Amino acid sequence: KHHEVHVYTLRLRGCKREEIHEGIRIHRVGIAHPLNRRSILALLSFYPFVLLALLKTLRKFDLIHANQAAGLLSFCLWPSKRPFLVTIHDLYLNRWKSFARFPLALLGRILEFFLSKGIYACILTVSRYSAKKLLTLGARGIAVVPNGIEVKAYRSKRKENLIVYVGRLVKYKHVDVLVEAISRLKTKARLIVVGEGEERSR
Repeated sequence: KHHEVHVYTLRLRGCKREEIHEGIRIHRVGIAHPLNRRSILALLSFYPFVLLALLKTLRKFDLIHANQAAGLLSFCLWPSKRPFLVTIHDLYLNRWKSFARFPLALLGRILEFFLSKGIYACILTVSRYSAKKLLTLGARGIAVVPNGIEVKAYRSKRKENLIVYVGRLVKYKHVDVLVEAISRLKTKARLIVVGEGEERSR
């Protein structure tokens, strides 16, 4: 309320380049990204396009809040002296090699190192576990703010116990643990799994 908010995000195929949603101005930049898989080229194209867009309109912003790897933009935008916050949900650290090959695994570790050293007013992360990982890389100014939902908006009169997982089906997400846990529940529950990945067939 009472603020003008702009969101710069990846350009997605089939979506408008610019639109207003619930008062928030959404700008989609870079090469069009496919909806059903990740494209390294489209991801990388985000940085120069968003940097150009921000530099053109930087004077109007009082605060910049970046999500995950977009925090790397802080190195380019620090002369503006605008407070720059970043939310880092998690780091892979030495797990890169378990799902990416050389040289991408090495590049991932290097990017995480620089991400932890960005020029930030504050680093927000979602758990103490993630905060500990950031501390191992020497990050400073960390605040833990767990992910939350507006509970009232999701109250249901449904009689059935329904659990939904939405995310990539990759080993380190441990969806198998969720399946095992639900099989041990004393009350009856139904699980819906939404996602793609190499663990889908299993």
